[in-house]
Parts: sequence; structure tokens; C-alpha cells
Amino acid sequence: MAAKVRKKVLTLAIMTDNNNPAGSGYGVPRPFTFDRVVRILFSIAALLAAVWLIDILKSVLLPFLIAWLVAYLLEPFVQYNKRLPRAVSFTHLTLPTKRVAGGSGGGGRVNKET
Repeated sequence: MAAKVRKKVLTLAIMTDNNNPAGSGYGVPRPFTFDRVVRILFSIAALLAAVWLIDILKSVLLPFLIAWLVAYLLEPFVQYNKRLPRAVSFTHLTLPTKRVAGGSGGGGRVNKET
């Protein structure tokens, strides 16, 4: 069995070497043409611009990242509730939210200093 696998790997390696135009296989360095240098510089500039933009917007992007994570984690629960009747799924989705949020939204204790 190992001989068959080795033969397939060897055949695949030979095919990829033969199908590679201009002989630019692994280990053969390609020349730095003007076009290639410009592509590399634009790629580096785009990467640096993306890092800079994320650094500038990190305080704004954090709530979106947290919301995406919560939505991703709740997706199976929502898919399960799609099969249930509307009243049951409404109860399943709102009661845990109210417990986490602290009740009905306005009935909390408020300390008033006079």
C-alpha cells in the first residue's frame, strides 16, 4: 500500500514539474523584473495601510467584533428555533436576554442621593 502512495506522489511531483512553464519551479529563483517589484511594493503598501487603518479604528471595530462573535455563537440556537412555533421560539430567545440584561428593562433599583 505504501508503494502505491509513494508512486502517486512521485507521479504528481513529476507532473507538476513538467507542467510548470518557464522552468520557475521550487528552488529556481525568478528574476526581479520591474513589474514584479512594483507588485511587491504595492502589496507591502496595501498591507501597511490595512494595519494602520485597523490600528486607527480598533476602538470602533471592537464592538463589531464582539457582536459578530455573539451572532456566530448563537447561530445554531437560532437555526434550532426556526423549527419551533413562533411563540415558543420568541420565549426561548427573549427570556435569556432579559435575564442577562437584568429584568424587564426599567425595574431596577436606583439610588437617589438628595
